[in-house]
Amino acid sequence: MTTFRPWLVPTLAGPFATMWSFTTLVFLLFGRTQLLGERFDAWAVAMVVTGFIAAGHVVALLVADIVLLRARLRQLPTGSRAWLSSMASPFALQMMLMIPLPIETVPALALWILGSMLGAAFGVRLVLGSSPR
Repeated sequence: MTTFRPWLVPTLAGPFATMWSFTTLVFLLFGRTQLLGERFDAWAVAMVVTGFIAAGHVVALLVADIVLLRARLRQLPTGSRAWLSSMASPFALQMMLMIPLPIETVPALALWILGSMLGAAFGVRLVLGSSPR
């Protein structure tokens, strides 16, 4: 690989595309949320919040890619594998966050969320990535 563009563009854009698409889809289909109501600014606030979550996915995917590349377990994903794994990362995080854990403190909650985000990133990159030759 002579350029990082085939890896970096899907890694940076994939989580944002997934999060923003589903946020918009939820507002179009259901028209309201319990917390924000049904106004346009509620959709805008939800887009900003999901943008921050997507940025966390991007960082987790970058960390996972660098660690897996350094350990020679996976190559940097490119093409359809990069897009698929980057866009699947929010779904993997959602599945991990559905595991009930007895969390009593805010630092434990933050650690659980960050750990789940890194676990989801490593999981999708391991499953959907290509092994080094």
